[in-house]
Parts: sequence; C-alpha cells; structure tokens
Amino acid sequence: MRICRYRLDGETRIGFYYDDKVVDLETLYMAYRSLGGEKLAGDLERFPVDPLFYLPPDDAGYAMARRLKEFYESNQDRLDSPPITLGVETVKMLKPVPEPKKLILLAGNYAEHVAESGDEIPDKRFTYPYFFMKPPSTTLTDPDEPILIPKTSPSCVDWEVELAAVIGRGGKHIRAEDALSHVAGYTILIDVSDRCLRLNPMRKPRPKDRFFDWLHGKWHDSFAP
Repeated sequence: MRICRYRLDGETRIGFYYDDKVVDLETLYMAYRSLGGEKLAGDLERFPVDPLFYLPPDDAGYAMARRLKEFYESNQDRLDSPPITLGVETVKMLKPVPEPKKLILLAGNYAEHVAESGDEIPDKRFTYPYFFMKPPSTTLTDPDEPILIPKTSPSCVDWEVELAAVIGRGGKHIRAEDALSHVAGYTILIDVSDRCLRLNPMRKPRPKDRFFDWLHGKWHDSFAP
C-alpha cells in the first residue's frame, strides 16, 4: 500500500497512490461509513496526516488503511471521482515523512558504484558500510521542488537513487532477524552530492581534507529530494 501526503487547496491531506491517482482516505472513509461500513480505528473525526499512523507497527491505523483500500477496490466504479479519487496532476505531492528525526545514509554499499569510483570492492565478510547523516530539516524536499546548485562548484553535482527504509518502531541492539519488524515502509530518496567542494582553494593540505570535502558536499540545502 502506497501511503502518500499531498496538498490540495492549501490543505495537507493523507491518501494512498492507486493506478496513477491519489485516493483521499478521509473522504473515502466517509463514503465507507455512509454505505454501512463499521467504525474503524475509533471512528476518527479528523484523519492524521502523519503516514506512520497508517503503517506498521500501528496495527489499528494500518488495519484501517488496508480495509479502506479493499473497500475502494470493490467499489471503484462509483468512487473513482473527486473528492475521493484525484488526478496526480491536480494535487501537490509532498515528501512522505514530513519531519523525520534522523536521516542516515550508507556510502559504498553498492559494489558497481564503488568500482565506478575507482576503489577496490571489499569482501563483504571483512567490511562494514560507511554511515553518514544529512540534516533532514534542510536537505529533504518535496517531489518536483528544485535542487539548489551551489555556486562554489556548480559543475560537480552528482546524484544517486536510493531505497529509503522508514523506521516505524525504535530500538537498540536489534537482532538481525528482527530488524525488518522495525521498518514501517519504503520510499525513494535521491542522494545529491557536491563532488569537488573546496571552499578555500589556497588552503594547506591536511590529512582529513578528502573525507570532510566529501562529507560537506552531502549537506547542501535541498540535497535529499
């Protein structure tokens, strides 16, 4: 199920993506109840616009969303119009998770990209991914928003398509076999990089310059659409 956030007439709403359309959950629920459907998740007066409410491990919200999707599929012929079903071109799609506390990425975890960079591909048994972070408050952007190219090195911007795991249940010291139970869902993220950031071309070399140039090139505003 592809839960999504979108804006319509200045209001942020929640729905799910279905056959290149957006189905609004709140108006769908109103139709469901008017046709005799039972109360779901406490018969909400207002639907939360946080997608995590409708994803595991929130069993009640997840069950409600799935039940409404089943209802929609069974009655699509009479529900396939506004305000329940909306064309994607008529709404503004928003980033699926509005305010994540952390945005953690992995570097060098894709063998072909490692080879493309000229580095040796290590044996997975004897290595570990490089973790780094991007500030979510300034790097995450909504779909179709512009990426701000830095004036310091405009010809050095690169990008990589990433599969992003959205964490729904927190924890520490999690066993590998239990890890996926903490994942609420998946989305797509673009990791944008400034590959040749050097703010002071007159600087004297230092041992960690290469690493920090690489890291700082990950942090520009809008570099995680």
